[in-house]
Order: sequence, then C-alpha cells, then structure tokens
Amino acid sequence: MQIIAVTLLKVASVPLEGDIKNPKEKGEKQVINTNLNHTGDAHRKLFAAVVLAALDDAILDEQKRGNGAESIARWAASRDGQTVLSCAGITPSERCIEGLKGFVERNVRTSTALTRAQSVKTA
Repeated sequence: MQIIAVTLLKVASVPLEGDIKNPKEKGEKQVINTNLNHTGDAHRKLFAAVVLAALDDAILDEQKRGNGAESIARWAASRDGQTVLSCAGITPSERCIEGLKGFVERNVRTSTALTRAQSVKTA
C-alpha cells in the first residue's frame, strides 16, 4: 500500500509541460490551460482510488486479523496517508480518520458500498 502511494506521489509531482505559461514571456498574464482542470481531476481520481484500495486492504485485515481499523488509522495519520488523502481531495483530519475506521469496522467492501450508493441515487 505504501509503495503504491509513494510511486503515485512521485508521478504526480512531475510538472506538466504546457499547462501554465510563463508570465514573463511577452508580457502575457499567467494563463492556465483548461487541460489543467482535467489533469487535476484525473490526479484526484487516481489518489481516490488509492484511498479505496487502502480501505479494502484494511477491511481484509479486519476480517482476518481484527486489526483493520487500527491499521487504516495508522496509515491515515502517517505522512504518506495524509498526503494521499490531501491529493484525493479529502481533508486529513481526526474526523476523517474516525470515519475511515467506522467504514472498516462495518466490513463492507468499497465496491459493494459504491454500488449500493449508485443504486440509491438512480432510484
């Protein structure tokens, strides 16, 4: 789980060419390309997928060993966990950590929970 997060952090920190023009060139104001929003959304979704994978791993730990809630809390409180949560658009607060622990303790896989949420939205 941590190897994936560290690799994604390295990939996401690479600057993208052509997204921001240099404001010193030809006296232009700084212009942000519309692709920047699309790229930012893609990065956010990628990190959200990492959070969902971490939740699934913690749920499996909870079912096998009974320590999944503690492991997701440790991960979310760690520097890597807080960075991944921030990149996913989630504020890494104590309330967030308690919510992650509560989700793990319910023992419902994220794919099942998302499917149920989608069916409720469409109904």
